[in-house]
Amino acid sequence: MTVTLPDFVIIGAQKAASTLLLRSLRQHPEAWLPAKENPFFRDPVYDPGALDDFAAEFSEHTERRLGFKCPDYLGRPEVPARLHKDLSEPHLIVCLRNPVQRALAAYFWKVRWGLIPVLSAEQGMQHVLDGDYQERDPSVGDILNWGLYHQHLSRYLDYFPRERILVLFDEDLYRDPEAVMRETHGFLGIAPDVIPSDLRVKQNPGIYSLERLRFGQRRSKLMSQWDAARTYHSIPYPKSRLKRAYTDVIAGLDRYVLAPRYSNEKPKLSPDLTNRLWEFYAQDVAALQQLVDRDLSSWSPKPASREP
Repeated sequence: MTVTLPDFVIIGAQKAASTLLLRSLRQHPEAWLPAKENPFFRDPVYDPGALDDFAAEFSEHTERRLGFKCPDYLGRPEVPARLHKDLSEPHLIVCLRNPVQRALAAYFWKVRWGLIPVLSAEQGMQHVLDGDYQERDPSVGDILNWGLYHQHLSRYLDYFPRERILVLFDEDLYRDPEAVMRETHGFLGIAPDVIPSDLRVKQNPGIYSLERLRFGQRRSKLMSQWDAARTYHSIPYPKSRLKRAYTDVIAGLDRYVLAPRYSNEKPKLSPDLTNRLWEFYAQDVAALQQLVDRDLSSWSPKPASREP
């Protein structure tokens, strides 16, 4: 029996519009991707003996290109070698975002799911930079480290030629989604002009209201589970009927009662904290500019110096 394996992967970055990219590609008749993420190649879930089981999801599909998404792959050092070994020569797609803004979004995601305390972004991100949450959440370092894009892409370039990796930017996807999808379709060798009608609908909007986050943690702490063997959090829907009903009530109250009442404006960090975060990323961004041949000065909170 021939094993059918995917030939392209959306590898990240987390909190950088990869869900919008997934949804858009799922609407193309020449491509198929499962709606859910698949962590198969992520350590230590990975079991090379289970490759046939992994492939079963793709075996009945005859579309020209088969792919899947797992935005954690970009930041996990063990993944490039595994993708190269088991998928041979897949095309890889990565979508990047201003790393400071990505870190802020990742922070609020962890707060939302009860992994770290409900504090303002200004206070909470200071704690993240200082390493204060490590014992509470062993994966809290990912908030910062997964924005070191050049470092992570360099590992992939040890196994894949540059032309096999398409680097996109979320700001382009939101500004001109049709052009980005045509570029992506061209990279995959599928019809370029099949453009979804709902490209401008933002996926996975964040929750920034501290009141809503505090209320929502009643639900989130019940659902979030740290798996020490797999080294990440999972958020399964409760199996117990009573727990499901409880979580659904909390979600409903948040959506229909709290959301209309409280502002959900994304907070702005102070200049001092923004600069501190930028210092964490500045060297990596400088190297990334050279790799992707793109001016990324707009990511910096500091205006570019001008020659006299």
